Amino acid sequence: MEKINLSILLLLLSISALAQELPENTKLTIDESPEKVFVDYNSSLVFPGEYLYYKLYLLDNRSHELSSFSKIAYVKMINERGESIFTHKISIESGTGNGDFFIPTDIASGTYKIIAYTQWMFNNNDTNYFNANVFVINPYTTKRENSVKRVDDSVMVDNNLATTASPTSLISLSKKGEFNKREEIEIFLDSIQLAGGNYSLSVYRKNEFIEPGKSNIKNFYTENYSSVTSSNEEPKDRFLPELRGDLYSGRIKVIQNDISVANRSLAISVPGENFQLKISNTSEKGCFYFNLDKKWPTEKLFIQVLGEDAANFKVILDESPAFDYSDLYFPSLEISPDMESKIISRSVHNQIENSYYSVKPDTLKVPERDDPFFGKNDIEVFYLDNYTRFPSIKETFIEVVSSARIRKDKGGKNVFRVSPLNNAAEFITSALLIVDGLYIEDTETLMNYSADKIKEIRVLRKEYYYGSKIFGGIIFIETKEKDFVNNYQAASLQKFDIIPVEPNKNYYKVDYEKQNMSRVPDFRRQLLWLPHLTNFTDLKFYTSDITGDFIITLQGIDSNGNAVFDQEEFRVN
Repeated sequence: MEKINLSILLLLLSISALAQELPENTKLTIDESPEKVFVDYNSSLVFPGEYLYYKLYLLDNRSHELSSFSKIAYVKMINERGESIFTHKISIESGTGNGDFFIPTDIASGTYKIIAYTQWMFNNNDTNYFNANVFVINPYTTKRENSVKRVDDSVMVDNNLATTASPTSLISLSKKGEFNKREEIEIFLDSIQLAGGNYSLSVYRKNEFIEPGKSNIKNFYTENYSSVTSSNEEPKDRFLPELRGDLYSGRIKVIQNDISVANRSLAISVPGENFQLKISNTSEKGCFYFNLDKKWPTEKLFIQVLGEDAANFKVILDESPAFDYSDLYFPSLEISPDMESKIISRSVHNQIENSYYSVKPDTLKVPERDDPFFGKNDIEVFYLDNYTRFPSIKETFIEVVSSARIRKDKGGKNVFRVSPLNNAAEFITSALLIVDGLYIEDTETLMNYSADKIKEIRVLRKEYYYGSKIFGGIIFIETKEKDFVNNYQAASLQKFDIIPVEPNKNYYKVDYEKQNMSRVPDFRRQLLWLPHLTNFTDLKFYTSDITGDFIITLQGIDSNGNAVFDQEEFRVN
């Protein structure tokens, strides 16, 4: 990639939108990122069947306030060889985002690292990322990482409770010290000190085994951020900050013939109920950029070069930043025979808890369905079941879709035309044809599709400007089974597997007063997880059937940009 000044970036990604994102008098180039990431996660020791919950704080390294720049961040868990166990793409709103990972039964025991970054951070150097230790104990497999160390006796060291908590306690409980199983606990927070900030709150059973210490956000503020020792050599590639959402970049390459890659149009399609369609033009060197709406996660992306000679091009998406993990230190995970009974007990509890997941499920936060990019006004809708059905596409447009028609172009190919409103002059260009959210340039491929499979046809009878293209109206076809995409063939069409943005969740909260769960076992270790704590009153939760010591952890950024961290312990008998 070329080095690009932020002024050029503004042109690429829409001047007006970015101007609203960037603070006044901000002087940055694409080669420097002021961002750093801190990850608050619920436990540094996990078993299969448990969730690793986490929240990201994206910070401005100059002010220590929450960053207003990147809108996408990335979280990975890697093993000692730098291989990814998972890679999550996280939507950042107001400088924070959150996610979770269910620990699978095929993961090897050993020490792992949580890695977090924004793409822009790579431009500083290839070790500019957050990293933290996570131990995994998996009794279901003999696989283990080199970090696993067998010892005669385990040393019980508690690294959950930090020594840098707030000197003035921000947390208090409804009563002191000890509680019974399935008892309600109320947390009281200092709402005056916390007002206007952004926080996370976790209530978790302290781990029984030795585990790596967890950094908290206060320590993180005072540490030198460079995660590992880095050379002064700059990384080769440069990445744009994802200021408006899920940013993709790439280039087109000529397969055959000596033709230019400059100023070529591409259609980027994300099919589905909430489809997305983008039209992008290449630069002189064949490079292109586009943003996807991060609200609607997708795993498939369709890109096609437009034009009669489109088959002469290959589309290449740029790869993610290649960070350097080679110097990371993975401390040993010590396992001893005297840990066996506790490992078995915890594993059994996890199995029982997961078998009742349907009774206590987390749920996805489903956003409201968006209108299509062409809006909903002045749209004629033809529900084909309301009309006499015709077997072919051509007959359907002749007999049913009165505001559109199919004609032959000069080359003898079928093209779709829309009749203008109010008897206006005929459109010079053909219509934009979309089927199930997929841009269709080769309209001949639709002619052999069975009209019986079509649910509805929408027609916009106005000239439409989209990207660099001008269309004589829009024809949108929705099939019954949304299966047209699977069978569509075009010489220039390429399909890409991409990492979806993680959906937001509502995390389940037990309420014994409202639910009859007397016959349902409760082996929750995570009693409460509030990644976006905004309400400081009425913080109630119930203990489970697990006894022992629990920790309440509160951390985040207050309204003045100061790090906040506090913890409180209690016991369940």
